Amino acid sequence: PADDDFQISREIREGMLNSILLRPLPYGLYRGALFLAGRCAYLTAAVLPVALCFFLLSRAVPLELHSLDWIHGIPALIGSALLQFSLTLCLSLVSFWLLDISALIFLVYSLEFLAGGHVFPLDLLPAPLFTAARILPFAYEYWFPAASLCGTIPREAWVAGLGMQFGWAGFFLLFAAFLWKAGLRKYTAAGG
Repeated sequence: PADDDFQISREIREGMLNSILLRPLPYGLYRGALFLAGRCAYLTAAVLPVALCFFLLSRAVPLELHSLDWIHGIPALIGSALLQFSLTLCLSLVSFWLLDISALIFLVYSLEFLAGGHVFPLDLLPAPLFTAARILPFAYEYWFPAASLCGTIPREAWVAGLGMQFGWAGFFLLFAAFLWKAGLRKYTAAGG
């Protein structure tokens, strides 16, 4: 994905936020629109190769996607994007207080890749670790959307997972609003 977190950090640190603050557009919506545009570009670029792989593998590997899987998968993908954006925004806004957030970002992203099911499916974890992973927000960025599209989550667990996903996203958006207000009080024209 994109380097949204480092872009936001640079805007704060180098004082580039000034020109954005003068516009009648909330910064969160501005960054959200850029995030969405970036994800749409990635999606557009990925559709053709993925479709080609599905076509080439369809004879060797039966690929069955049912309409119910899509009905469950699309909201999970939307929630995943919202959660990724809100977490990225929170991490980036720490730049109001820290000069360099790269270590923090790499630490959180490493945890995100391991605890989110990006490296391996969380279903392979022992039951206590699997339960713990589903409490953290990271599982709802990768594992939950993938499992929703594959149809491996029962309906009740899917509804609860969607609630957790949007709950975490809401929490991070509220926390980002708090960080934004507190950070602006500290912000100077020369940067954070």
